[in-house]
Amino acid sequence: MKQIATGQTHYGMNLMIQSISVYTIKEVFKMIKV
Repeated sequence: MKQIATGQTHYGMNLMIQSISVYTIKEVFKMIKV
C-alpha cells in the first residue's frame, strides 16, 4: 500500500513539474518575441 501511495505522489509531482516547465517555456517565448 505504501508503495502505491508513494507512486501516486511521485506521479502528481511529475505532472506539476511538467505543467510549470511548459508554462515557463511559454513565458520565455513571449519575452523573446517582444
